Amino acid sequence: MEYMQNRINEMLFRHMMSNVAIPLIGMSLGAILIGFTLYARDDRPLDLIWMFIVHVAIAARIGLIRYYRPRLAVRYDDRKARCLALSAGLSGIAWGMSCLFLIDADVLATVLVITGVQAMVMGGVVTIGVVMPAFLSFSLPALLPIIIVLIWNGHLVAAVIALYSLIFLAIMVLTAYRFSQSLRRTWQLTFENEDLVVALTEASSKLQWLAYNDGLTGLANRSHFDDRLQLEHTRLKRSGEPLSLIMLDVDHFKRFNDSYGHVAGDICLQRVAQVFKEIFCRASDLPARFGGEEFIALLTETDIEGALALAEKVRASVSDLAIPHATSETADHVTVSLGVITVNCANLAAPSEAVVMADVQLYQAKLLGRNRIAYFDAAKDFTA
Repeated sequence: MEYMQNRINEMLFRHMMSNVAIPLIGMSLGAILIGFTLYARDDRPLDLIWMFIVHVAIAARIGLIRYYRPRLAVRYDDRKARCLALSAGLSGIAWGMSCLFLIDADVLATVLVITGVQAMVMGGVVTIGVVMPAFLSFSLPALLPIIIVLIWNGHLVAAVIALYSLIFLAIMVLTAYRFSQSLRRTWQLTFENEDLVVALTEASSKLQWLAYNDGLTGLANRSHFDDRLQLEHTRLKRSGEPLSLIMLDVDHFKRFNDSYGHVAGDICLQRVAQVFKEIFCRASDLPARFGGEEFIALLTETDIEGALALAEKVRASVSDLAIPHATSETADHVTVSLGVITVNCANLAAPSEAVVMADVQLYQAKLLGRNRIAYFDAAKDFTA
């Protein structure tokens, strides 16, 4: 929740900063208009001094903005952003000092000053009102001193104007608050929708991954293998390049599960799968879990010699893992048997024939004593 609020605060702050030039320009023009108008009427240096103070406040705010904005653009900091927003109080104090003109002022000066200050506050609703601390730090010191002076003057008209100004200030604060809350809700809905899209995308990606991969080993699953075999069979049928399959079975795996438990059995399969994954690492290779303790690798454009070399590397690497298997009739550690075939896809009526041929060779390797490789070069025999 706090993270969401920080994201919303950042967007509201950036919205305010994108409009910050408008109130600064308005303040400058308004101060010049009021200052020179009053100076032309009574020829008092106080008017020019006040106008100067307003521009000093504007210059100070510009300096703070130029210093903090690039830093906050790189990394948003809510505390620094709030401090920068409160710098609007410098302008508010400067405009509040215009209350000095209302002491014993005539109607024209009073109307001119109040209209100018209220115009600045009204403009602030849509420019800095999205960040309430910024709006309050400007509007309160800008209008409250004027209201106090009007009441202090003791005239009925001045008191009425003070009451009107107080009501105006309350309305502007309420309007700015509702404007800020409206934008806050808009950004919250935007971020919630974005998060929902991300969550749905991640869930979809996860489901897609699970649809084509084995959850235990991380290898491609049987469905993924079948789809890929179909595609490669069609492609290689046109090109005439060989296709090789390597089918692997963990020797005496049922006994291993019975002796060491299913958790140890899962770990054993994961370690064998890791060997499979590391050896069949070409982009065109597809190592997959065929089912249970059986694995299969699809090798495109690979002849029997290349496939046998890889199969032997798998057999030796699994043996080198030295996973204890006390109940095995083959060795005192986990071993694997492999069936290897190479085919010319043009000679196959269906891709599944290649799988049947690899399974026959795997069965042959088991009959010959396990921990070994049996192979058949169907591509050579069928095309000779």
